Amino acid sequence: MRVYIELVFLDNFAMDYLLLYTVGKCWWPAPSRMRCVGSALLGAIYAVIAPLRGWTFLLHPAVKVLMSMGLVGLAYRPRTWPSFFKRFAAFWALSLLAAGALMGAGALAGSLMVSGGLLVMSGPPLWVALLVLWGVFTGGHKLFYALKRRAAALPQSVVVELLWQEKRVEIPGLVDTGSQLHDPSTGQPVILLPRGVLSGLEEVTEQTAAALSLVLARIPYHTIDGPGWMNGFYHKDVTLRYQARVQTLQAVLAFVPDGKVNRAIVPAQACIDWLGGAE
Repeated sequence: MRVYIELVFLDNFAMDYLLLYTVGKCWWPAPSRMRCVGSALLGAIYAVIAPLRGWTFLLHPAVKVLMSMGLVGLAYRPRTWPSFFKRFAAFWALSLLAAGALMGAGALAGSLMVSGGLLVMSGPPLWVALLVLWGVFTGGHKLFYALKRRAAALPQSVVVELLWQEKRVEIPGLVDTGSQLHDPSTGQPVILLPRGVLSGLEEVTEQTAAALSLVLARIPYHTIDGPGWMNGFYHKDVTLRYQARVQTLQAVLAFVPDGKVNRAIVPAQACIDWLGGAE
């Protein structure tokens, strides 16, 4: 069997780039395209070197897992372990879907073969492989957002609880399926609080933050009126409640600009873990 190294390189580069790009479309904040390109290049180089004589130990499953962890870490630079494992799990789920689809395309092309052990090779033309990958990743992306919509199809009203100055504060909340407001440095969702619930913090400044031992966050936003920035502060213990559903998370707290809003606005992304929660 003759294998062309340039096709191996292009095939793996395309697959790694599409994998990383699709994972970034699912879990914000998405990485820059240059980071995706750099990680995909590293993955393609690994795919070329691993089968060479003297380097076959790189084909061990443990090494592949470590390599994929490196690609995800390099592309996304996640700040917390939960955010890393979310992206890592999405990366592998899409990889398995793509591998199965490519083997099916290889079988249809008449070039499916067992290369030893559990390894199966498929050789569809590169343009077919790219179409298959595009279809898999588009479908995977749509499936992910279908699951997110199901998770967001919770009762719109929730209770937001937070500990403030040794007191437990409860605020009626609204799950907003259209809000993607988040802190770009940590990926934490931004919960907008109505004014007056935390007296004196409507306008957070560096001076008030230092006096109250708060860590400030600068949050970019974009609305129909255009882009802007708002001040917020990190909070480690925010609890969302609805009947038997309880979720505790880290979030950034900010204040709604309109004083007439009397409920906290919670991005649907903050509720995604409720998908498998109690009914």
